[in-house]
Amino acid sequence: MAEDGTLRRIDASSTQKSIDRRDALIIDARDDASSERGHVAAPNYANEANLFDLLSSAPREKPVLISCYHGNSSQIFTRAFIDCQFREVFSLDGGYEGWVVAQRERAFAAPSKSNPASSEASPASAMPPKS
Repeated sequence: MAEDGTLRRIDASSTQKSIDRRDALIIDARDDASSERGHVAAPNYANEANLFDLLSSAPREKPVLISCYHGNSSQIFTRAFIDCQFREVFSLDGGYEGWVVAQRERAFAAPSKSNPASSEASPASAMPPKS
Protein backbone atom coordinates (compact mmCIF):
# COMPACT_ATOMS: atom_id res chain seq x y z
CA MET A 1 0.00 0.00 0.00
CA ALA A 2 1.19 3.49 -0.64
CA GLU A 3 2.42 4.97 2.62
CA ASP A 4 -0.21 7.72 2.46
CA GLY A 5 -3.03 5.41 1.30
CA THR A 6 -3.30 7.15 -2.07
CA LEU A 7 -4.75 5.48 -5.11
CA ARG A 8 -2.06 4.29 -7.48
CA ARG A 9 -2.50 3.72 -11.18
CA ILE A 10 -0.43 1.47 -13.40
CA ASP A 11 -0.01 1.75 -17.15
CA ALA A 12 -0.38 -1.11 -19.62
CA SER A 13 3.38 -1.52 -20.11
CA SER A 14 4.04 -1.93 -16.39
CA THR A 15 1.05 -4.26 -16.13
CA GLN A 16 2.49 -6.46 -18.86
CA LYS A 17 5.85 -6.59 -17.08
CA SER A 18 4.10 -7.72 -13.89
CA ILE A 19 2.14 -10.33 -15.85
CA ASP A 20 5.37 -11.60 -17.43
CA ARG A 21 6.95 -11.90 -13.96
CA ARG A 22 3.79 -13.65 -12.69
CA ASP A 23 4.04 -11.77 -9.44
CA ALA A 24 0.66 -10.05 -9.22
CA LEU A 25 -2.90 -11.00 -8.45
CA ILE A 26 -4.94 -9.83 -11.46
CA ILE A 27 -8.55 -8.88 -10.75
CA ASP A 28 -11.14 -8.15 -13.44
CA ALA A 29 -14.00 -5.95 -12.23
CA ARG A 30 -16.08 -6.23 -15.42
CA ASP A 31 -19.19 -8.29 -16.03
CA ASP A 32 -18.87 -11.99 -16.92
CA ALA A 33 -19.77 -11.58 -20.60
CA SER A 34 -17.11 -8.90 -21.12
CA SER A 35 -14.50 -10.98 -19.32
CA GLU A 36 -15.31 -14.00 -21.48
CA ARG A 37 -14.64 -11.97 -24.65
CA GLY A 38 -11.16 -11.07 -23.41
CA HIS A 39 -9.24 -10.16 -20.27
CA VAL A 40 -5.87 -9.19 -18.87
CA ALA A 41 -3.89 -12.39 -18.12
CA ALA A 42 -5.73 -15.00 -16.01
CA PRO A 43 -7.79 -12.88 -13.68
CA ASN A 44 -9.86 -13.41 -10.61
CA TYR A 45 -13.24 -11.79 -10.97
CA ALA A 46 -14.52 -9.12 -8.62
CA ASN A 47 -18.03 -7.86 -8.10
CA GLU A 48 -20.05 -6.62 -5.18
CA ALA A 49 -21.14 -10.18 -4.34
CA ASN A 50 -17.64 -11.63 -3.96
CA LEU A 51 -15.58 -8.60 -2.91
CA PHE A 52 -15.55 -9.59 0.76
CA ASP A 53 -14.29 -13.08 -0.14
CA LEU A 54 -11.48 -11.63 -2.27
CA LEU A 55 -10.48 -9.19 0.45
CA SER A 56 -10.46 -12.02 3.00
CA SER A 57 -8.56 -14.60 0.96
CA ALA A 58 -6.09 -12.72 -1.24
CA PRO A 59 -2.48 -12.60 0.00
CA ARG A 60 -1.74 -9.09 1.26
CA GLU A 61 1.95 -9.29 0.39
CA LYS A 62 1.29 -9.89 -3.33
CA PRO A 63 0.76 -6.91 -5.67
CA VAL A 64 -2.87 -6.56 -6.80
CA LEU A 65 -3.72 -5.19 -10.27
CA ILE A 66 -7.35 -4.34 -10.84
CA SER A 67 -8.84 -3.74 -14.28
CA CYS A 68 -12.30 -2.74 -15.40
CA TYR A 69 -13.68 -1.33 -18.66
CA HIS A 70 -11.92 2.04 -18.87
CA GLY A 71 -10.12 2.49 -15.55
CA ASN A 72 -12.90 4.08 -13.51
CA SER A 73 -14.68 1.24 -11.67
CA SER A 74 -11.37 -0.37 -10.79
CA GLN A 75 -10.55 2.65 -8.66
CA ILE A 76 -13.45 1.80 -6.33
CA PHE A 77 -12.19 -1.77 -5.92
CA THR A 78 -8.63 -0.48 -5.52
CA ARG A 79 -9.74 1.75 -2.66
CA ALA A 80 -11.38 -1.25 -0.92
CA PHE A 81 -8.10 -3.21 -1.10
CA ILE A 82 -6.11 -0.21 0.16
CA ASP A 83 -8.56 0.23 3.05
CA CYS A 84 -8.02 -3.45 3.95
CA GLN A 85 -4.25 -2.91 4.29
CA PHE A 86 -3.04 -4.52 1.06
CA ARG A 87 0.50 -3.31 0.45
CA GLU A 88 0.58 -2.81 -3.32
CA VAL A 89 -2.69 -2.16 -5.13
CA PHE A 90 -2.98 -0.65 -8.59
CA SER A 91 -5.80 0.40 -10.89
CA LEU A 92 -5.04 -0.29 -14.56
CA ASP A 93 -5.02 3.11 -16.22
CA GLY A 94 -7.38 3.04 -19.20
CA GLY A 95 -8.82 -0.27 -18.05
CA TYR A 96 -9.08 -3.32 -20.28
CA GLU A 97 -9.79 -1.17 -23.35
CA GLY A 98 -6.56 0.79 -22.80
CA TRP A 99 -4.65 -2.44 -22.27
CA VAL A 100 -5.93 -3.84 -25.60
CA VAL A 101 -4.83 -0.68 -27.43
CA ALA A 102 -1.37 -0.89 -25.83
CA GLN A 103 -1.06 -4.57 -26.77
CA ARG A 104 -1.91 -3.77 -30.39
CA GLU A 105 0.61 -0.93 -30.47
CA ARG A 106 3.24 -3.21 -28.96
CA ALA A 107 2.53 -5.95 -31.51
CA PHE A 108 2.75 -3.56 -34.45
CA ALA A 109 6.00 -2.08 -33.14
CA ALA A 110 7.68 -5.49 -32.71
CA PRO A 111 9.32 -7.29 -35.65
CA SER A 112 7.28 -10.24 -36.85
CA LYS A 113 8.71 -13.70 -36.14
CA SER A 114 8.49 -14.80 -39.78
CA ASN A 115 10.42 -11.75 -40.98
CA PRO A 116 12.58 -10.17 -38.26
CA ALA A 117 13.42 -7.25 -40.55
CA SER A 118 9.75 -6.36 -40.78
CA SER A 119 8.27 -4.10 -38.15
CA GLU A 120 4.70 -5.12 -38.95
CA ALA A 121 2.77 -7.75 -37.04
CA SER A 122 -0.61 -9.12 -37.99
CA PRO A 123 -3.61 -7.53 -36.26
CA ALA A 124 -4.67 -10.95 -34.94
CA SER A 125 -1.45 -11.26 -32.95
CA ALA A 126 -2.28 -8.03 -31.15
CA MET A 127 -5.47 -9.35 -29.69
CA PRO A 128 -5.34 -10.81 -26.20
CA PRO A 129 -6.10 -14.53 -25.97
CA LYS A 130 -9.69 -15.57 -25.45
CA SER A 131 -10.49 -18.05 -22.78
